[in-house]
Amino acid sequence: MPGTAYDESLTIRAAELYYGSHLTQGQIAERLEVSRFKVGRLLRRAREIGLVRIEISHPAARVIDVENDLLTSFGLRAAHVVHTESDPAATRCQVGRTAAEFVSSLRPPPRRLGLSWGTAIAAFARALPADWCRGVDVVQIKGGASRSMTLTWSHEILLRTAQSTHGTVHELSVPAIVDQETVRDSLERLRPVAATLAAGRRADVKLVTIGALQRECSLAQVGYLGEEEIERLRDNGAVGDVNSRFITADGRLADPALDARTLGLSLDDLSSGGNTVGVVTGTAKATAIAAALRSGAIDVLVTDEATARAVLDQARQAADDPAGTAPPREGAVACARQATSTVATRIG
Repeated sequence: MPGTAYDESLTIRAAELYYGSHLTQGQIAERLEVSRFKVGRLLRRAREIGLVRIEISHPAARVIDVENDLLTSFGLRAAHVVHTESDPAATRCQVGRTAAEFVSSLRPPPRRLGLSWGTAIAAFARALPADWCRGVDVVQIKGGASRSMTLTWSHEILLRTAQSTHGTVHELSVPAIVDQETVRDSLERLRPVAATLAAGRRADVKLVTIGALQRECSLAQVGYLGEEEIERLRDNGAVGDVNSRFITADGRLADPALDARTLGLSLDDLSSGGNTVGVVTGTAKATAIAAALRSGAIDVLVTDEATARAVLDQARQAADDPAGTAPPREGAVACARQATSTVATRIG
């Protein structure tokens, strides 16, 4: 189309009538005394030059360009990014709902789900539709925090998820972190623990959260980490954790000694077999999320736009730094053997 002032004016007028006044292309053709084919070209031109921008304004709408950037930057299998709400709780609910939609729409549907704990995973469990699948095994893949069920929501997560499928719960009743490696070894040798660990490893889908290393992080709030341990982790380069496994900015294990006292699926367990979905919100966690994506333990990310953009900023900063972080690894570093104690309950 020639770029004349007349054509520009005609394009603007056609766009106003179509998008503003909701006239049909036939009505616009009559109004402007041009053909319907000409109107179609004018409207297409309006979109091409940016005169008209179509925006889906709904909390459930996804941010496709940011999703594509995450896929390119971190080699993820999938990314689901929703708009950030002004209320963090509303954002978390929307992220949880999107994770629930992702899991419940998988075909074939998963027969076994591995679940961590935390507020984002709780939002996922609350959003699962009733009867989305029948008879799913629901396995807790991270040691429980019995000192504060409110902070972790671990019991509610398992119960709600199992109720949505009339499935079976395998609850972990051991701590996330114990005082000595020998204690962890003793727990791992228990027959129910070995069975739960095997079930978690075989999960078709595993859902985990990602935490930043802060004094107010959930593991510190429930008493597993003191200030001295947090400082030691920082000295070792830790930036956050995946399933209570602390990692450095390049996604490597930060403290093997602490990891040897930790109960739950390891980084290698998460990176091998099945889909591991990171469900997380909060720009303060951006460095930890980027590290988790580099670790190879996460292959699907569900988050919000503000958090995703902060993660991408981290990736760009690392790329600009000659001594920056290493590229994503094919697999996570080997961790100590995992364990949990189980209680299997049939949910009617």
